[in-house]
Amino acid sequence: MVDFRIVILSGVASLLLSLTMVYYYPYISAIPQPDFYPQNNSWNGLMDFVRTYNASIITDLNDLPIKGSGFDLFIVGPYYNFTVDETNRIKDFLASGGKLIIADNFGSGNSLLTYLGLDSKFSKKTVNDAVFYVRNSMIIESLNSSIPNVKVLAFGPASYVEVNDTSAKVLAWSSSFSYVEEGNSEKTGPFPLIVSIEYLNGSIILVSSPTIFTNYFLTLYDNAYAVKFLANGKVILFTSKLKYSMLYNFWYAENEFIISMKSAGVDFIVFSLLSLGVFITLIYEPRREKIVDKLTALINEHPDWDINILKRLKEDIEK
Repeated sequence: MVDFRIVILSGVASLLLSLTMVYYYPYISAIPQPDFYPQNNSWNGLMDFVRTYNASIITDLNDLPIKGSGFDLFIVGPYYNFTVDETNRIKDFLASGGKLIIADNFGSGNSLLTYLGLDSKFSKKTVNDAVFYVRNSMIIESLNSSIPNVKVLAFGPASYVEVNDTSAKVLAWSSSFSYVEEGNSEKTGPFPLIVSIEYLNGSIILVSSPTIFTNYFLTLYDNAYAVKFLANGKVILFTSKLKYSMLYNFWYAENEFIISMKSAGVDFIVFSLLSLGVFITLIYEPRREKIVDKLTALINEHPDWDINILKRLKEDIEK
């Protein structure tokens, strides 16, 4: 029969060991860093973007300011579809003068654009370029942009924007050597990569690849200038549409707990040993009491047994 107390004790010991390792070696974790997470300091994260622009991170659109003027709402790499209520909150934000920047290639951005009543969409088709690229044909360069101080941009992987709104203005194009595979044929560029659309009293900017905001891509060519142009107000980053990673979120919460303990000056080795000692005591004490009770019962049931030996055994256990 499985002794669940031993299982619980093993689980607690494992957790304490894990926390101790993170405490003294916080960067040993091999957990993959999810794309576009603001806490992610790897190449595919947004930590540098958040720090550079002092971005406010929100997970609920009800936390948007009542007056959107002067604020830039960034939605980078959305994975889950938007709801009608969320869209209505964004509409209110735009109606009060806010700016929405949505960066997407193959995600759920079109669900928001549809609810907003826009005809322009992300194509969800990969743009390749056999001539102007960084490492491979899927990481393309843009050589045609109207953004100040920008001559070359790097995107990857990117889709393109299907422009169908009269107020739309293309801010960056792919090269004339770019192409999209459509079945057995190819559609050639240039393709719109960044598009600005006037909307109510605000504006919407569509960026056809979320990678331009990541730690690595911010270092390439003139990407930093382009991002600075887009983020010229008070930056708000909405993150609840990112693909959820349970393992990463557990590890991050664990890390935050350790950091708070460090800042409080708690020695985690002492904390771990004390915690483990408490759990061992809680599990061992009831077991010891049961053994003592059984010995008492044996003494009563078998008076012909050597009472001195049984009493001595009972006394040793009670110590």
